[in-house]
Amino acid sequence: MENQRSGGNPIEDAKAARIRFESVVKPTLENLGFKKISGRGYNMINTLTNQIVMITSAPSNFEIIKVTKQKIRKYRKEYETPSITYLFTREISDYPQGSKDKLLQNLNKICSMNLLSGVATGLSMLPSVIGKLKSNEQFRLIS
Repeated sequence: MENQRSGGNPIEDAKAARIRFESVVKPTLENLGFKKISGRGYNMINTLTNQIVMITSAPSNFEIIKVTKQKIRKYRKEYETPSITYLFTREISDYPQGSKDKLLQNLNKICSMNLLSGVATGLSMLPSVIGKLKSNEQFRLIS
């Protein structure tokens, strides 16, 4: 699937993220037994394996570090200490030049969170993520 650069246009970025989720990520994870967690986000859970995959396009939210920590705490309480993975569906090479440094800085902070079992960037990493989820291995797949 070709990812078109929208040059920092939030409406177009959200549309592309929704398409990536609905057409690729969601069907792939559903085949592994994951179901979408209720709410507005894209996060999914597999209650049989006690795994959660938090899904977003890129680490671009102004408060993503704070929000990520809050979600981890919430999910660990609510689902009895699940294995939590963060999947960013947008390839690093598609990050807008003007904000690439900040996005990479946020990504590095998220990668250093030891309560996350895995972090991956881009749909190109999805096959590897699937393998790691199946074997319940910890990972950092950043391309």
